[in-house]
Amino acid sequence: MSGDSFEYLRQYLLGKGRREAIETIANRLDHVGSGTWAALQTRYVLALLDDANQRIEQLDKVWKAVERHDSGDGGPEQVEQAIAKHEPRDERPPYFL
Repeated sequence: MSGDSFEYLRQYLLGKGRREAIETIANRLDHVGSGTWAALQTRYVLALLDDANQRIEQLDKVWKAVERHDSGDGGPEQVEQAIAKHEPRDERPPYFL
């Protein structure tokens, strides 16, 4: 795997400008007579994106350790260390919809 594959994934998931575009759509839906439900659902998507971005930030160092391991610049022990260092101790595991 090449050097920045996971960085590309991270940038794609964070989506510079995507949040603002979705927020603009939600605001436009507020001004459409029957758009209230769609505006609320769009804002729910924004909340999900915010949560996903927070989790990506938590996982960033772990993903980088995996990338270094896959490229031969690190080993499994670095991945385990990154997980141990960055795993939140007080957070319940997320439940999935």
